Amino acid sequence: MTPDVIVIGGGIAGASAALTAAQLGARVLVLDAQSAQGGAHVTGAAMLAMHRELAVRYRPGGTEDAARLLAARTRKSARVHEWAASRQRELSEAGVEIVAEAGFVRTLGKVCTADGREWSAPWIVLATGSLPRRPSRFPFAHGIACDPETLLALPNLPRSLIVVGAEEDGCELASVYASLGTQVTLVERRRKLFRLADRDILEHVHRGLQRAGVAVALEDDLIDLKVEGQPSCRYAVARLASGRTEICDRIVLAAGRVPRLNGMIESSLGLAFDARGFVSVDENGRTSIEGLLAVGDLTGPPFRIGTAAHAARAALSYALVGAEVPIGDVPNAVHTIPQIAVVGVGEDPARLLGIEITVGRASHRDLTLRHRWSESVELLKLIFQNTSRELIGVQVVGGDADELIHLGAALLGSLPERIAALVVSHPSEAELFRRAAISVLQQLGPGAAHTASPSAE
Repeated sequence: MTPDVIVIGGGIAGASAALTAAQLGARVLVLDAQSAQGGAHVTGAAMLAMHRELAVRYRPGGTEDAARLLAARTRKSARVHEWAASRQRELSEAGVEIVAEAGFVRTLGKVCTADGREWSAPWIVLATGSLPRRPSRFPFAHGIACDPETLLALPNLPRSLIVVGAEEDGCELASVYASLGTQVTLVERRRKLFRLADRDILEHVHRGLQRAGVAVALEDDLIDLKVEGQPSCRYAVARLASGRTEICDRIVLAAGRVPRLNGMIESSLGLAFDARGFVSVDENGRTSIEGLLAVGDLTGPPFRIGTAAHAARAALSYALVGAEVPIGDVPNAVHTIPQIAVVGVGEDPARLLGIEITVGRASHRDLTLRHRWSESVELLKLIFQNTSRELIGVQVVGGDADELIHLGAALLGSLPERIAALVVSHPSEAELFRRAAISVLQQLGPGAAHTASPSAE
């Protein structure tokens, strides 16, 4: 086959790019070394989701013992790998040719493999993803100090764990592992958790971490780390800036990510990178090299599967048929316990920028009948700009925040009257959108809330 599109990498972004190109009639070749393992692109997000589901179901102190928890973890891990392998079957059924080798771009418009095979195509797509950053000053060789992906792949849960870094991935790991019974300390040099959400939303996450038993050490830092003990029983000794010394089975450095390139692009071709070392692309995924696209984590944050897949579809649609696919406001979810999700402009940034806003709030206490008894929505916020009266942001904590946020994204730009008049299933957490919009109409004064009232149910 003489391909029209060559995709290097078969993860989420690469598969999305290949499928989009095939659906548009292109002949597609995917070069992916991991396909030799049966499509073993098991993402950290998928493994984390599996652990979180177990954490919610098997709370410490419940009726399930450790052996049953381990058995459930093994079953679910097999399901995650089956899901990953199904992507390879989907590519094959779409007519995509897959070669189980890594691809290298040595000359313009050509891709080769280590065994000497070579292909040319008008479009080459880099979709090799990213790797957890491993600061060189820490001893990773023994496996006691690890990155998030290594931790999630361990066969057993550690008894004690230090998580360094309280951005989204660090908080997710701390929350989930503590809920599974691991003794967790979370260390962060800043005075707050991650930047994604407003302060009142983060307070719920902070309380959730504490409820799970996480020792949260803000405004502290890891300054020294040693691995001690015998080969059969090693452990980490961590010294913190506050003077504390912590001993644990594992320590995970949630230190961000770096692009996975491994010499795949000849330096003389002039591929441009941004200040953080990620591949520079325009809004359509085009790099500084003619005919070379880059999609997914390779291009930098946000490191979210949905965003990567959408960017890949948009890049190939534009390259092949000139169709512009706007990305718009991207919903983001953080899978802590409770989980949070956001889209659009937050309350704190809006006020900092001097935007006049009105904020509507609602929680499970505002529902006449709760339909869930495990995780419930602790807070839903709708942020409206006063001048236009349009919805500019949504933030949710608790319950199915990662599902509810998609309704919030669809409602961006709506007036409060429209949201207050929504007809939703009862009982459901979607009712909270109506409640929050009604509270905004009440804040705006008499006459503004004539279309709905809190007693409308």
